[in-house]
Amino acid sequence: MKITKTKIFLSIIILIHLTFIFFSAGQLYYGDEIYLLTAAKEIASGHITGRFGYLDGRLDQNMSSMLMHPPTYAYLLSLFIYLFGENTYSIRSVSALFAIGVIILIYLITKRILKTRNIEESEKWALIAAFIYAINPMAIQNSILVDIDGGLLNFSIYLFLYLFIK
Repeated sequence: MKITKTKIFLSIIILIHLTFIFFSAGQLYYGDEIYLLTAAKEIASGHITGRFGYLDGRLDQNMSSMLMHPPTYAYLLSLFIYLFGENTYSIRSVSALFAIGVIILIYLITKRILKTRNIEESEKWALIAAFIYAINPMAIQNSILVDIDGGLLNFSIYLFLYLFIK
């Protein structure tokens, strides 16, 4: 694998984004994060489904309650809890990994669209697009959000867009 300037710049962009994540990851859990985290902890401890439903602000004790979100993220989160323990950085790293994927996909999508339109220096503009996303405060906040909306949803949308234009 040849190391090019583009790969170096893309790696620097990802490191900048990870630096912002590192300093922001110590936030307290709030809202849906608490419910999803509780479900993931139960899955990591051996329960198959976890508690995904809640009523009146309290977790539903019925293990067969309806899913508030698709379970993919809860199972990925429980895998990270099982492998790396229950700490803020291992829990928030699931969304951070998806955010890295989003940055790479933004680069690839921008490069592909600009190349098909015969725009010169498409790699430069793709790096600029990836950089703008990486320093966007909302993207940084989504990168540490323990919820499907933070990483998995964005990654899935950009992945399907990339596959569509490819």
